[in-house]
Amino acid sequence: MSGLKTDCVKSASTEHSEWFFENGKIDQGRLVAQSPLAAGVDLSDCDRRVLFANGEDEMKYMISWFERPQGSPLEYENAQKRILEVFRQWKAPANFKIEVFVVRVGEWGGHMLVDCDDPLAVHKFCSMLPAFVFEARPVVAVEDAVRVELEVMNWRDGLKGR
Repeated sequence: MSGLKTDCVKSASTEHSEWFFENGKIDQGRLVAQSPLAAGVDLSDCDRRVLFANGEDEMKYMISWFERPQGSPLEYENAQKRILEVFRQWKAPANFKIEVFVVRVGEWGGHMLVDCDDPLAVHKFCSMLPAFVFEARPVVAVEDAVRVELEVMNWRDGLKGR
């Protein structure tokens, strides 16, 4: 996790959770489900990858691509040939782990779920094929999203002046 700001939280605890950042690394063995937000810790100065990467220096991205409007049918055919020519020669970098790679039926586009520690590697991939419009969005697992949503609802319900 080099380059990440993790010294902003040395340890935060409540009755049910502890997050430990020691020597710039997350101690995964002691990492429990509840977040530092629920423990009342100010994390505004932390790198968000530390908080949302499940103990790793990676983010999940859902990359979607859509056909960019071209000209004539011949131009479409040439664009498709060029796309395949370029893509056949592309090699995923070591930090670009593809989990799901699908094409939408009946379209010239698709979706890819990747784990990557470098947003610039994602941007580079999205810049490779100009015949497509790309969207790259950070995503989290639904169980993680629901867990933190429940935490913040509980925290919000406990605010004074309600």
